[in-house]
Amino acid sequence: MNKQREKDLEQTIKLYDELQSDYYLGIDFEEYSKIYSFTNEYLANMFLQMNLSCKKNALTVLSSGDHAFNLIYMGIENIDTFDSNRLTEYYALGLKKTAIQCLNYNEFMKLFSGKIERKQIELLNYVIQNMEPEYRNYFETLIAYFKKYSFDYVIHLFRSDTDISQKDIKNIYLRSDVNYHKMQKRLAEATISFKHCDVLNIPKDFGKYDLVELSNILGVSVNRNWLQKKRVSDLLCQIYNNNLNEHGELLFDYSWGNDFRTVGACSDIYDNVSYANKKEYAYMNDLIRSLKKQL
Repeated sequence: MNKQREKDLEQTIKLYDELQSDYYLGIDFEEYSKIYSFTNEYLANMFLQMNLSCKKNALTVLSSGDHAFNLIYMGIENIDTFDSNRLTEYYALGLKKTAIQCLNYNEFMKLFSGKIERKQIELLNYVIQNMEPEYRNYFETLIAYFKKYSFDYVIHLFRSDTDISQKDIKNIYLRSDVNYHKMQKRLAEATISFKHCDVLNIPKDFGKYDLVELSNILGVSVNRNWLQKKRVSDLLCQIYNNNLNEHGELLFDYSWGNDFRTVGACSDIYDNVSYANKKEYAYMNDLIRSLKKQL
């Protein structure tokens, strides 16, 4: 095991111990923090509105893995992912991806039901045994450590406030057994890579894509005063120019709210863009803003 993998294990154990205390002060989007178990965005309905059939590769945030998995279901075979939280790799590409590969639909839904029962433990052990060596070693080491606590560490550590009861509504690959089986076939032919980095490092760390999907990272960064709007505006322009193919599309600023056309921290930034074709995708009260390469 390399030094980074060893550090990831140490920090996972430290995070879990902190979560058991009354003094946990961790926040989202740290290098080691809790993970969204499933997306809270209506990815299925948004992606179904887009013409993704001609797109061959994509760059997206990893998080729960659902952005990548839904894009693979839609036919994009080459996915590069990034995230500032290193634990997303172990959850999404270790646990969740392997579960899709080796469990049937009902078993997958049971494993990720949020319950701790004997059947879930059996399924978890089976998934771990089918993981790639680097991920299997990580989870087996955690199990050996966490036995002195309880076996619910996976559910406790890899969970956020996401409503997992809607995971089949928001993810097209989970809407039915037929969709799930189709996803298994497409996942077997797809490639997913991961790089630990912040959104600010995208221009220098990645190549060109037919699709770049940033979820709501930039909006959250503005709302929490991590990034100034001028920096976000410049960053969007850089990604547009440096990381999109000739017919590429950049999705950003996923917004929630009844008056979604005026909410969103990046709405005025979007309005002021003059160098791209602009498009909005809406479902219910949610909205994604898009910048497309001008022909």
